[in-house]
Amino acid sequence: MIRNLVYLSLFISALLISACGVVVTPIWEAQPTEVAVLPTQELITRGGTTDEAPAAVPPVSAATATIELPTAISVPPTATLVPTEIPIVSEATATTEPAAAAPVAEDDPVAVLASLYDPAEGEALFTRTEPSNSYSCASCHRVDSVETQIGPGLLNISTRGATRVEGMGAASYIHQSIVDPGAYVVPGFPDFLMPRNWAQVYTEDQIYSIVAYLLTLNG
Repeated sequence: MIRNLVYLSLFISALLISACGVVVTPIWEAQPTEVAVLPTQELITRGGTTDEAPAAVPPVSAATATIELPTAISVPPTATLVPTEIPIVSEATATTEPAAAAPVAEDDPVAVLASLYDPAEGEALFTRTEPSNSYSCASCHRVDSVETQIGPGLLNISTRGATRVEGMGAASYIHQSIVDPGAYVVPGFPDFLMPRNWAQVYTEDQIYSIVAYLLTLNG
């Protein structure tokens, strides 16, 4: 079968030669080959070559190559504020000084007793209007002067009182003037000017408080 095909092929070729006299040789045109143009850097990476030398890669400075981040600043923790306790000062404390304690005279027993009582309480009693008498001790006696108001002024009575009755201390004299005002009447003043019922108006403790207050009237 193959042999017959060969003979047939030769026969057809002979016919063609005899008809044309020229053997036409086909010319095959070279097909353009597409070449992908790669970037220089990629060719170098792949091991390829180019007609032109690759462009020089600019040197990379240390500043460009390394980016230094700013060092974190360590901030110390905020100091804890310990609240300080503020003392509360009452209006009375801020504006009024406590009266001084009554001086103690060892030879005056009333002064010893009066030193055990509160002069501030005695001041309150001295200035308080008593309903039974409709007035107070302060209505008749000044405490900031020796000048007469109705009765004698009582400033420095802690020293002047010790000179009124021989052998009697100032505290005992003040106490006697409250409970028995007729026992000694200050010269220049009438008797019965001082009410005679204070021992019934005040308790004995209240009288000692008043004595303790009057012993502080020094100035």
